[in-house]
Amino acid sequence: MGGAGGSAGAGGGAQEPPQWRDWAQHQCRDCPGPEVLPCERYLSSVSHEPSTQRFTVQGQPSLIEVVHAELMIYWEARDSGGAPASGESVGVATIHQDTLQFDFSSELSGYTDIVLSSMANLVLADACGFMPEYSLEVVATGPGEPVQILCRD
Repeated sequence: MGGAGGSAGAGGGAQEPPQWRDWAQHQCRDCPGPEVLPCERYLSSVSHEPSTQRFTVQGQPSLIEVVHAELMIYWEARDSGGAPASGESVGVATIHQDTLQFDFSSELSGYTDIVLSSMANLVLADACGFMPEYSLEVVATGPGEPVQILCRD
């Protein structure tokens, strides 16, 4: 596999085209030309576990190889003294093939009654050098309740 920048052929000849890993098909593929990958096409599902403040993003298989991902969430809560608090937190993904996991437990420790705001942003970097950014809609029902996260684009 040539990687995002490709690699030189033997003897300094022509470079191999950059490639990415298709985990579902167990092979490397040449990078496509620049294309915009709509959120609805990439995102298979997003789950949220309110008790641990962990998010799991499942990408559709055989589309891109994500090498870095960040999720920005906006929230409101109560601090340890009961006073209202709000903020934004950015989590960097732990990546396993097409699954991205974000853990906000340390950023949100010490807060209670956490409610996510109505939007979030997901930024990806793939092996081909593309950096899609997706605006997400967060549908929250109340403190401690699971949320539904949908594409806004």
